[in-house]
Amino acid sequence: MSFILLCHANTLNTLPRIPEANIFSLAFLPLEEDEYAIAVLFLDSQGRLQLCARDIDIDNQELSMHYSLLLQPTFISDKVIPCPTELPPQLVPVPPDVFLQHTDNSFGGVLVVGGRQILFFDMASKQNQERQRGKRKRLETKKNSDDSAVSAKAKAKEKERSSRTRKPKASVEWPWSEVTAYVLNSYSFSDISPYVSSWTAVDQSRYLLGDSFGRLSMLSLGTDGMILIPLGQARTIIHLSKDIH
Repeated sequence: MSFILLCHANTLNTLPRIPEANIFSLAFLPLEEDEYAIAVLFLDSQGRLQLCARDIDIDNQELSMHYSLLLQPTFISDKVIPCPTELPPQLVPVPPDVFLQHTDNSFGGVLVVGGRQILFFDMASKQNQERQRGKRKRLETKKNSDDSAVSAKAKAKEKERSSRTRKPKASVEWPWSEVTAYVLNSYSFSDISPYVSSWTAVDQSRYLLGDSFGRLSMLSLGTDGMILIPLGQARTIIHLSKDIH
């Protein structure tokens, strides 16, 4: 699905603004027709890498004030992506029904690529969304309580929920992490993996990934989780396209 934004210069000030700053990557979540939400990978004010999503109201050109219930927010450990400002990570949308393990349903989600691991975070089921919506409604009621103690406790609970680190549904190690010294911007970092600089979807379950050192791999998603198949090495990769023969 592709989106092209055409607007008159006078309408630029009315376009919705994403509240998050220091954004590394954006990706539309794979939703049904006429439903839109965007995943956001960004660095917060405390220098922590965070993944969240916001619903999009196309008719009113608005973004949801709260995080979307489709993708629970989470922090990404600096052990996985140690230097996001220098080695920028990326989001890759994954369509539904790619991961079908046992009797589980797969609702799609996003890959986080660019660190020592490739992570997959899945979208919430309708049932899970309704449960989270109920929790949010009860919390908002307590936050607006006339009892200051109840209100303060609810605000603290909201902050605690938003600061949780969520376990990915699937993950796989990037195989080239044993770099002994990698000099970047006059600073030397030890044990830093070359970051995934380019990707392209071959089909709904296979992706080509290329890193900054020209290493090319095929990422396959399926019932057994994620499998990374090294394909070889070329010159430094800056762009990948599936239109290859």
